[in-house]
Amino acid sequence: MGVKGINVDGSEVVGLTSNFLGKYILTVSTNGYGKLSDIEDYRKTARGGKGVKTINVTEKTGKLLTLTAVNGDEDALMMTDDGIMIRICLKDVGVKGRATQGVKLMNTNDDNQVSSIAIVMHSDDEPHDEVPQDAEVLPEAEESSQDEQA
Repeated sequence: MGVKGINVDGSEVVGLTSNFLGKYILTVSTNGYGKLSDIEDYRKTARGGKGVKTINVTEKTGKLLTLTAVNGDEDALMMTDDGIMIRICLKDVGVKGRATQGVKLMNTNDDNQVSSIAIVMHSDDEPHDEVPQDAEVLPEAEESSQDEQA
């Protein structure tokens, strides 16, 4: 029969990770927003808990797509549902607080959204798309009923 792992209350689990797998949490939303957060900012939770807030979800950011532990020196391959793919170096992604919205990592529009992401080892031989230096950093917002938890 087992035991209850997490209480989702109508939400869904999009990922879980451990501090053994990296020192940052990479969070990416369906509208191409993402961020790195220090894994030490996340508290340990007990069985049957509600998780830990990891991103402010708004209409602008879209839903939380994925989260994964990384060391910050890898590359991320991001792909939209219509097949557009980019490769970005995670060294170019800023470290933000846990309860923020992040920065725009990939441009999307009404017809496409980020559908998958893969973490690969960094290679200087491969071309990379850069996160713009003037990337819009969205401010922290107060918790609301739209908040996603991981």
